[in-house]
Amino acid sequence: MEEQQMPATGELRQHLHDLLSQFSTTILVTHEPDGGLRGSPMGIARLEDDCRIWFFTMADTNKTREISQDNRV
Repeated sequence: MEEQQMPATGELRQHLHDLLSQFSTTILVTHEPDGGLRGSPMGIARLEDDCRIWFFTMADTNKTREISQDNRV
């Protein structure tokens, strides 16, 4: 049986970037104070070359409160 090799990190990142660039919306998942998860549909404002995604939202929302308490998204 022939050993399969993983693609190089740069190839994986490019593949992820290509996939992400096909979408204009995504789900941002935050952690609620009780430990639950909350998914919020978000428009993608910008996709960086390194696959970081930028979103914009109002300052006073459940999302921003949850992120200020637990920044794992």
